[in-house]
Amino acid sequence: MSFARRPKKSPNKWAGFDVVELEAASVATGLSLEQLVTLPGVQRMTRTLEGNEEEALLIPAEVLELASISRSALADAFADYDANRLADAEFRRVIRQTIDADEPA
Repeated sequence: MSFARRPKKSPNKWAGFDVVELEAASVATGLSLEQLVTLPGVQRMTRTLEGNEEEALLIPAEVLELASISRSALADAFADYDANRLADAEFRRVIRQTIDADEPA
């Protein structure tokens, strides 16, 4: 599974979102559905695809990008968010810092 790189950094909001089928989202991120729906910016939804309705998640692109780089880094960020009750903006900052640390200079 491949996800596009985020186009522009903004400290106040997510760069974009992807709609991903429930099981695919869990497999891509390594997080359970219960964990995913607690993340800032993630919304459960029903979408129509080729005439069929299916459950899906609207997920911030940065969350999927970090998962594609390191599922363990995403799991660590989630654990920190959950255990320390981080503000949504702080969670976004942690996600972006981790992604930026992986990018070549």
